[in-house]
Amino acid sequence: MEKEVAREVLAHLNVASEKFNTSIRVVLDNCPESEFLKYREEVAKIMAELYIKLMVPIHKAHPDLEPEQLRLARVPSKN
Repeated sequence: MEKEVAREVLAHLNVASEKFNTSIRVVLDNCPESEFLKYREEVAKIMAELYIKLMVPIHKAHPDLEPEQLRLARVPSKN
């Protein structure tokens, strides 16, 4: 995938992630706790799949498109 296409795809995936997070807040505010917990669990599975199957391959192909926070999270701390 060309870099500019990858950049655009990542932008769309980030918007999708934000929408999933917003949907979790809607369910939290409007549904019983048991329903919220199940919903959150299912959304987490979907978001993990989006990250692992779509975003990680793009980041591997274009490391400079990976957010610095994610890069730093993989580096062991020097304590």
